[in-house]
Amino acid sequence: MLRKALFCATLICISLMTALSVMGAQASFPDLAQDHWAYTAVAALVEDGTVKGFDDGQFKPANTVSRAEFVKMLGMGSDRRTRDFSDVPPSYWGYEYIMTSGLEGEDNKFNPEAAITRGDVLRLIWKRNGSVKGVIAPSIVTAQSADKDPVAWGYTNGIMVGDDGMNLRLGDSLSRAEAAVLIVRARSINENSPKKNFVDTVSSESLKRFFESVRLFDNMQYDENKTITNGEMARAAVRLGSEEYNLTYSKYPTKKPFEHEYSSDLYIIGTNCIGEDKINKEFIDKPANVRDTLVALTYNMIRKSRTAVRYGRTDNYYKDIGPLEKTMENICLTYSFENGVSLYADGSISPDKPVTLKEFTCILLQLDNLIGSESEFTTEFNKTQQIIKNSKIRKDISGYPENYKDFRCILEGIPNEVYTEPFADSNAEKKPVDSYNFSREFGFVFINMLNDLDKSIERDTDVKIAITYYPSLVCDNGNGATIRIKCEILENPSNLSLKDIFKGRFDVENAPPAEKGLVFYGDIVTGQKIEDIHIPLDKVSLKKIVYVQK
Repeated sequence: MLRKALFCATLICISLMTALSVMGAQASFPDLAQDHWAYTAVAALVEDGTVKGFDDGQFKPANTVSRAEFVKMLGMGSDRRTRDFSDVPPSYWGYEYIMTSGLEGEDNKFNPEAAITRGDVLRLIWKRNGSVKGVIAPSIVTAQSADKDPVAWGYTNGIMVGDDGMNLRLGDSLSRAEAAVLIVRARSINENSPKKNFVDTVSSESLKRFFESVRLFDNMQYDENKTITNGEMARAAVRLGSEEYNLTYSKYPTKKPFEHEYSSDLYIIGTNCIGEDKINKEFIDKPANVRDTLVALTYNMIRKSRTAVRYGRTDNYYKDIGPLEKTMENICLTYSFENGVSLYADGSISPDKPVTLKEFTCILLQLDNLIGSESEFTTEFNKTQQIIKNSKIRKDISGYPENYKDFRCILEGIPNEVYTEPFADSNAEKKPVDSYNFSREFGFVFINMLNDLDKSIERDTDVKIAITYYPSLVCDNGNGATIRIKCEILENPSNLSLKDIFKGRFDVENAPPAEKGLVFYGDIVTGQKIEDIHIPLDKVSLKKIVYVQK
């Protein structure tokens, strides 16, 4: 009985000591509350002695971690460098950690006090875990680094997935809190750990924003669990390939094989990619599956591309798809697989599963990242062919301008200032999003006018310029169109000013010098109704310089 009482008393003492220890750890970090997202990871590393606080008792979770600090947090590696770094003497406090870290520098310098990047951290953790190669991950993730294996391994194992499930910010620095979380995650990795599927990892808000940017369905709100019919899927794919919401079917040979709202659309994707045997009344109203959707979207994205796309290989596709004939379906599935369009980490796509809007958008988002679902039209020509380029929709929505809803889509490579600056002569009631379908489907009206402007400037001044037209940057100002263009000065042999270059079509104060290489975004006002099919140059003027590219 006495032994039992002593055992219980001892157990109580141990419990109290543990509780007091935890309380002490909490008290020593007044800037790290228990509900902080990194608290558990920091507590684990404090307990095993990996990290500690500062002399003032704080942990300072938001502080940036240096290269030397991180390799100390990670601990010494098994392999030692044979040659000292020129900027890390043996007396340096982190010398041993640096020499065994596996982290390299440039020109035999380690730069110990420089901030470590998330990319360096991921490569280092990957090395410490065996430098695993051949892991499947979506190309939208692996394309963020020239060194794809660490990124694929880190993403699939959940070490680093980004706040939105796809943007890893590999060039960014790392906070102490982030470093703690990454180290703890890396320690828990094993062969049986669940893998991160892209379709389950990418954020719902990112998918919703992208779905709204492409607008391929008739009055359909984003619901990630909603399924679609084969007819709806076909209409969406044809809209993608045509770059038209109000379809004219001018870009495809088609016919109406039977009475149905979507029969012409099904005829197009049936004859071109998913198979003519599916052009029937029974198939059109059935739920579309993942396989047919992936094939139809891939085919139409390749078809609409303004630049050459390498495709044509066959017989290398997702592991849960059986043997295929050497058809366009085979080509599209091989293209998607080999170019990293992914849903699941094991290389499968569940081909016969009814496709949801979540899966549809995941597929399209990745295809946009490969090719680009938007087009930008330049006034430059390659011999007799006008140069038109693909544009990609910006995926990192955390950096979107506050007024992003004023536009159909926010494009990669265009600064936020181009979106936030009010349009010249703008009508507060009308936004660029309201003009988008017209400015895309009847863009030739504006493109022809810009081509005429380009030619007249070269003819009259000997100055060569290149203008880029974006359908998503056109606004109905009530008295005409305001077109936000990008303009580059290619040649200006007489060093003319912008006022002299645009002559009587210039209404801007404080314009930048028109030096060769100048790139600016500006507003051209047409001076007549947006619906007019011809815009004479005598009514056109450059009204505003919006942004000068550095």
